[in-house]
Amino acid sequence: MKKYLLATSLLALALSHNAYSREYPQNPVLRPLTLSSNTIELTGAYTYGKQHDKDIDVAFAGNLNYGLTDSLQIGLDGITYSILKDHHSGFELAAKAGITGYFDDDLGDSLGLGSSIIAKQIINDNLAFTFSAGYTHWSIDNLHNKSEFDYTVGALFNIAPDVTLATSYTFRDLKDFKESTANKATVALNYAYSSNIDLGIGYQYSNFNEQYNNQALQETPEKMFAAYVSYRF
Repeated sequence: MKKYLLATSLLALALSHNAYSREYPQNPVLRPLTLSSNTIELTGAYTYGKQHDKDIDVAFAGNLNYGLTDSLQIGLDGITYSILKDHHSGFELAAKAGITGYFDDDLGDSLGLGSSIIAKQIINDNLAFTFSAGYTHWSIDNLHNKSEFDYTVGALFNIAPDVTLATSYTFRDLKDFKESTANKATVALNYAYSSNIDLGIGYQYSNFNEQYNNQALQETPEKMFAAYVSYRF
């Protein structure tokens, strides 16, 4: 059975918030791309997915992050550094490097290592847009290594007090795969229960369906539901 290292796109709203600093508001739209100094964040999620062949996949995902400084964050999935924070315009630019994914299926383990550039533009207290571009190298047992470029656009919109709707679309430019491209769309609702606790649910659709000899590679669910909680201290 495939194991998820991270349900990253569904947990995005649960990241980058300091429980105690007044500089980091409870409002997810205004949160920066990195945790503040000396802040620890624990995130856990339950995922339920339906494969393209209609098989059901259930998994638990988790992550741990720590803010070394206000601009440098380390976690189980890698390192994120905030290159630019323009508080006047609401624009932030960050770079990230680390593990982008892990799959354990019948064709062998797949470990993804990569880097990306992430940007966020805050429009006002209730609306922000996110952008990212990244590269992943896949080391795959029993098959030739593969790679891909990913391009993502997203939006965060407050629809009620402490309730934020997050949407994103990712285009995957696949190299050395049988498929040349793939698409992924995500929608999530985040409830900021308190200044240091987030609760959320999400849904993700992906049309990635790579197969070799009728066996699925990186069994990404076609449809996936998730529920998550994040705690910072």
